[in-house]
Amino acid sequence: MSGYPTGSFFSKVDQVKGMVPLVTISAGQPITGNLIAKPGTTLGSQSAFLPIPSGYVAVTLPTSEQQGVGGYIQPDDYISEALAHAAREGARHGTWFDAGTVTWPYLSDAEIKSAVDQELAGSSLAPSTLKNPGTTCPAVADGNAYHNPPYATSAYPSTADQTWLYICYDNSPGTDYGSPPSGLGQHDLNVIVVYTYSPLTPLLVGQFGTFHLANNIHLTIQGP
Repeated sequence: MSGYPTGSFFSKVDQVKGMVPLVTISAGQPITGNLIAKPGTTLGSQSAFLPIPSGYVAVTLPTSEQQGVGGYIQPDDYISEALAHAAREGARHGTWFDAGTVTWPYLSDAEIKSAVDQELAGSSLAPSTLKNPGTTCPAVADGNAYHNPPYATSAYPSTADQTWLYICYDNSPGTDYGSPPSGLGQHDLNVIVVYTYSPLTPLLVGQFGTFHLANNIHLTIQGP
C-alpha cells in the first residue's frame, strides 16, 4: 500500500481474525500492529496507543484488573477537584445549626473562609482571597437568578493560579455577615470558589491559554 513499507501492516484476514481494535479504524485504512491487540492483552501500555482528543493532555492507564481508572485527563482536573472540595466544606460548615443554643455559630465570612482555606491547603493551594463585602455574589453570564455558573469574566482572578472566594447569603448581593446572624434557618447559602488556572508547562499555556474554573455549592441553612 502506498506510503507504508512492506510488512508494516497486516495483509491477510487470518492475521487479524479474533483481534480487538484499540481505536476507530476507518474504511481503507491499513491495519498496523499498534491499532489492534489480542483479547485480554489490552491492559497496561497497550492503552498508550489510544488517541488523545483535543483539549486533553493524557490518557489514564489501568494497572490491573482489580485496580485502575479510565478516561482522559484534562489539564485542570486535579485543581477542579480541590476547588469542589473547598466549596463543599465551606458551605457545609456555614450551614451547620446548633440545636442546643438555636444558633448558627459558623455562618460568617471568617468561619466559612477558614473551612475553605483548610481544604485548599490540603491540596497545596494558597489561601483564598475573600471578595466580601465588596462583591458577595458574582455576576453571572447567563442571567440566572441563583448565582450559579457560568460567571462573567470579571468574576475570576486576572492573575493565574489564584483562588477567589464569594460568600453569597440568601441570594442577595450586598448581604454580608462578619459575625453569625440569627433567624436564617431555611434560607440559602452559596459558597463560590473560582480560580484562574494556568498549565505548568509553557507548551500547554501556548496551546490552551488559561482556564476559568468555578465551583458553587448551594445549600439551605439548617434550623427553624
